[in-house]
Amino acid sequence: QDEILEQFPFAFSIEILYRVLDRTLHLEFSVRSGGTKEMPFGFGIHPYFERPGDGTVAVPANRYWELAESIPTGDLLEVDEEHDIRQPRGIDGLELDDIYTDLIPNEDGAVHCMLAGIGPNGNARSLSIEFDASSFPHVVVYTAPEPRTSICIEPYTCPTDAFNLMNRGIPSHVLTLLPGEEMHFDVRFRVT
Repeated sequence: QDEILEQFPFAFSIEILYRVLDRTLHLEFSVRSGGTKEMPFGFGIHPYFERPGDGTVAVPANRYWELAESIPTGDLLEVDEEHDIRQPRGIDGLELDDIYTDLIPNEDGAVHCMLAGIGPNGNARSLSIEFDASSFPHVVVYTAPEPRTSICIEPYTCPTDAFNLMNRGIPSHVLTLLPGEEMHFDVRFRVT
């Protein structure tokens, strides 16, 4: 698209394969450079979920990016009481719009972010968002303000404003594809 090429002058393609198996939605992403020069990029997904009744959220992260007007300042902070969601924390009244990092993988080597509570049918349910921390070292957690009833748990390869952070000499995990090179990313949504 011409308007994208004006802002981001690199030819690329993204392919997504969706598979459902054993109550798990597998998303497999392939990003391929189609240009003739190195392509810097970042990649993330923006899933919105309905906040479950009596819900909890958990994201195993030790640090988060300090933000100023929703943009990272470049400083990483240890999670404090306000931002600590390493253990399941009630969603009611929780207001977050933060970028978590220094993620803690499970025994299987994947990061497991959890959303649990009571579904519309009155049954208990949980959703695990699973991914490799080396592919997605950052997770945005956003609780939409009332009257919306959604929560977002968004795996990212880099934080918001990563190119500007990188230009300031701050490590921000900007990825680079060589001409014709391809990278793969996987995310799983497991329902129980």
